[in-house]
Amino acid sequence: MAPAEELRQFTRDEVARHCTADDCWLIISERVYDVTAFLGEHPAGRNIILLHAGRDCTEEFLEVHSEDYLPAFAPEAFRGVVAGSGAPPPPPRPPRAGPVHLSSAGVLSLRRDVFAAEHEAFRERLRACLRRHVVPQYAKFETRGLVDASVYAKLAEEGFYLRFSLPKDQGGLGLTDFRYNAVVCEECEDLDCGGIFINLGNDMVLSYFLHSCTEAQRARWMPMLRRGAVIAVAMSEPEVGSDLGRLSCTAEMLPDKSGWIVNGRKMWISAGAGAELVVVACVTDPSKGAKGITLLVVEKGMEGFSCAKRLGKLGKHASDTCLLTLKDVRVPYTNLVGAEGMGFVYMMSHLPQERLSIA
Repeated sequence: MAPAEELRQFTRDEVARHCTADDCWLIISERVYDVTAFLGEHPAGRNIILLHAGRDCTEEFLEVHSEDYLPAFAPEAFRGVVAGSGAPPPPPRPPRAGPVHLSSAGVLSLRRDVFAAEHEAFRERLRACLRRHVVPQYAKFETRGLVDASVYAKLAEEGFYLRFSLPKDQGGLGLTDFRYNAVVCEECEDLDCGGIFINLGNDMVLSYFLHSCTEAQRARWMPMLRRGAVIAVAMSEPEVGSDLGRLSCTAEMLPDKSGWIVNGRKMWISAGAGAELVVVACVTDPSKGAKGITLLVVEKGMEGFSCAKRLGKLGKHASDTCLLTLKDVRVPYTNLVGAEGMGFVYMMSHLPQERLSIA
């Protein structure tokens, strides 16, 4: 290792320019490291590193790591020191220690024959799309707790959000093979951007519009789905949790039968803050138990419908999770999903795919 006076020196402004997933530098103990190649190998994922890209993260780093972590796991990362700091190079490792390299691809890869060539081609296109439109700004989404709607629109435009499952005659790609859905889940997690949670729309909500709505409703909402509108489903409630047979959110039919007045609260609703269309489970006939549950589509902007609180989580912070309130929300009859009283049946038919996607 060269003596300290021969080390390359960088100003903090110079380091600050290296602040993306494709060019990520850090300052630790006045030493400058290029950790770009290490991002994908970090056991806790790249995003915690990207939060500090281009900045001094000495305090945060030393809270969880020893001083010799980077020389051990990223031995080629050291680039120099902060100008004027007089910092020495990293301490040398023991002569026989050798470099430590964890290859997640080598350790975690599985030899599988479930995917065909067309799925792998889809995977490559998706990976390139995520690297262009999601990865560079994902740390921002995690910090803010919300993904820009424009990102979902771009993913839909390129055929990876909603559109790939839509019928061809309605502007989609007509890919009904669930292996494509699995590829989307895998790639988002592999690139450490799973918090955008696009499988919520793809696997958990879209099926209500495709299989439980009427032709007239599909024609009405299809333009929104094609352009990548954020969609959600609201079932759980703070009063009863996820016991879907005991819901307390009510929908009372208007005297002229033109729709319902909906009142209640929905808890732990993914994408609730930004959703344009929310499939809401509510009770239209309390005397019938589960057979009195109906699904209604509540649209963003309907009077009395709001996100009362965004909830904190242990992970996937980019995906907002909310408490939604409905106070005297007037929902027209045309927003009835399928048939009245069939809500519980519809949920039971769609939930298995949701659970598969989460798994």
